[in-house]
Amino acid sequence: CADAYLAGANADIALVNGGGIRANIAAGDLTFADIKACHPFGNTLVSVKATGQQILDALEWTSRNTQAEYKNVEGNSVGELGGFLQVAGLRYTIDTSIESPAIADSNGMFFGMVEDAPYRVTDVEVLKDGEWVALDPEAEYVVASHNYMLLDGGDGTTMFQNDEVVLDSGLPDYQVLVNYIVSLDGDLSAYAEPQGRITVK
Repeated sequence: CADAYLAGANADIALVNGGGIRANIAAGDLTFADIKACHPFGNTLVSVKATGQQILDALEWTSRNTQAEYKNVEGNSVGELGGFLQVAGLRYTIDTSIESPAIADSNGMFFGMVEDAPYRVTDVEVLKDGEWVALDPEAEYVVASHNYMLLDGGDGTTMFQNDEVVLDSGLPDYQVLVNYIVSLDGDLSAYAEPQGRITVK
């Protein structure tokens, strides 16, 4: 799903909140209904210009409750939020031994970070010309996602709300995913295994 946003916006990186991905895509024949089940909300493809620091803050904010355990007794991921970010063009590590410095305001939205406190998100790298390079907090990147995350501060991600909008396509998330799958001639075999973009320790 993140790769679909990346391709659809021709962006440097893409972010997709886990809560916006509502169903798995099974092997075999794929229907439009399957795609709509995956992306049922109709959020639209958007991209903005953001600094590396804003991207770091977004990753930190949305991984603040992540725990090292992958599943609890019910079989669910432990400590994750609906805002937990899946990524494309980006990889990172979450060190759960570090307490997150992320601060919420009274409405549960991102407010800032504890001054001089270490981030639990580390080793953030961007794919540039086929090579992984360290994310530069001072550099500017084109970030793709959807209107809920980038424009509306969905899941508390307020850090992008005042950024310059590069693309506001009006294209629904499910159509973005359809277009991407079509571009691959329906071959999703590369996604049969985890991509290794997020490491939790």
